[in-house]
Amino acid sequence: MAEHTPGPWRFWATKQGAGPSQRWSITDDPQIVRAERTLVGSAQGRANAEFIVRACNSHDELLVVCEKAVEDCTLCGGTDRFLVGVGPSAHFETGCIKCAGLRAAIAKAKGI
Repeated sequence: MAEHTPGPWRFWATKQGAGPSQRWSITDDPQIVRAERTLVGSAQGRANAEFIVRACNSHDELLVVCEKAVEDCTLCGGTDRFLVGVGPSAHFETGCIKCAGLRAAIAKAKGI
């Protein structure tokens, strides 16, 4: 699988011709457009393009913070296993309920 273009990504708008069309470009390099869509007078299109840029530019940092939070989980200690019960009936179970949401978000962000 090919790697994505490293960031930071940028957003800019350019007017195309005399009509109302604008081109929203999302790329790492203003000279090479990596992803683009022509939108006709669309404020939502511009908002979407700006959102994509913010998401791409914060992805790696958010992933690191989420992975650190899972490592520091006070219930499973990052192992995804936690102790249930006390005494002779105590046993370990998998699927830590405290960091399950973080684990799911990490997997989604990594595409796994």
